[in-house]
Amino acid sequence: MPVRLPRRSIPWVYLAVGGFYLALRIWSFAGIAGHGSSFVDTVEYERVAHRSLFDSQFWLGFKPWGTPLLWKLLPGPTATAAPVAQWLISVAAWLTLAAVVSRALRSRPVAIAAFAIVLAFSLVPALAVWDGALLSESLTFSLGALFLAALFVLSERPTPKSAGAAVALAFLLAMTRTSNALVVPLFLIPVAVLVLRRRRDVAISLVVASIAIVGIAYVHSDAHEWELPLAEVIALRVLHEPQARAYFDARGMPDTPGLADRIMTNRVPFPGFETAPELASFIPWFNRSARTTYRDFLLSHPDALIVDPIRYLPSLVTPSTSTDDLQALPLQVYEARGYRNALPSPVRRVLYFSSAALVFVCAALVLAALLALGFTSGPRRAWIVPVLGIVTCVPHGMIIFLGGATSLGRHGLFMAILLRLSVFLAALFAVDSFVASRATRSARPASG
Repeated sequence: MPVRLPRRSIPWVYLAVGGFYLALRIWSFAGIAGHGSSFVDTVEYERVAHRSLFDSQFWLGFKPWGTPLLWKLLPGPTATAAPVAQWLISVAAWLTLAAVVSRALRSRPVAIAAFAIVLAFSLVPALAVWDGALLSESLTFSLGALFLAALFVLSERPTPKSAGAAVALAFLLAMTRTSNALVVPLFLIPVAVLVLRRRRDVAISLVVASIAIVGIAYVHSDAHEWELPLAEVIALRVLHEPQARAYFDARGMPDTPGLADRIMTNRVPFPGFETAPELASFIPWFNRSARTTYRDFLLSHPDALIVDPIRYLPSLVTPSTSTDDLQALPLQVYEARGYRNALPSPVRRVLYFSSAALVFVCAALVLAALLALGFTSGPRRAWIVPVLGIVTCVPHGMIIFLGGATSLGRHGLFMAILLRLSVFLAALFAVDSFVASRATRSARPASG
């Protein structure tokens, strides 16, 4: 069924909800404007942003170029301009997603509720706190919201224009964080299968784009970006697990006393890692053999490749029992001075479940509800978006876990947000389908 606009008789509801949302976003952000919060990674992003666009290190450096490119295009100091730009993009992205989801629903009350829920979800601290942080999170979450909106439109109306928008957003999302490059094809390829019978050209373009995105991300990672994550995996995981350590030692790793501490001490600034005197015996082997050794280890040890990441998944979905905590590191650490929380604690806890078990149970229930409704009243094409947001959490979590060993709570936050948001969206589509089918059955006798 094609996406349609809400009826003209109720635009004031959307204007009122949207206006109230905008007021909350302004109130929450007003104290941040003009000063962002900086971190270790901020220095590296700024170092990339200061390079020329004609410098290969801008595109093939230690960090993806998405966030530095945004900062480079802004006037004035990054600490002043970036938070405002990130906030504006975030507000526009979540208003867009809320409008697209609302238009995809058939019941007016459910559509209004969806518009409000999506906007309220974007106010939880796990999302809103990052607008003032000079990191890649804010841009990642905003592009993620726009990517979902594009997929909703694409699933209902597969045209070259809608496919182009989805691919462009997928590319930008992938270039903001490399792990995203392995995730976006998990959305694009199933959507390509969905639209194959209606638009073969669109389906083929989505598959080709997925391959290209992974290829481009690999070229970037192959240059330098792989070094820091893998070094941290060796220091914090391999050297502390006897089986893995023995495997790496047998393949020539110079396992000298205190290696883990020397890696962690010298891993930043990134260019210095390669020339650190304390790692002189380690770096040649690391550059030559570390990646192939890690790959071969994972392929020959299914427990490390599959079991360990899945076992760790609840810690990525909910690093802490608090909605204001990331892997024992409070969100307040990432807050820019002047940030104000726009939601009361009870609302935050409803919108952002603090229990991983509850998240998984709700995900299973909404998937079962959509399956049952699909058999009784027929599935809708737009359902594929929240369904993919739920089922991709496992491979997404595996990518995060296997690709690094530090700040996993922060690096997995996009997956945790996407999973929770998809649960809400799937529930809204289930309620909408149920309400619409009941209304159709009630109207039949009258029309007869």
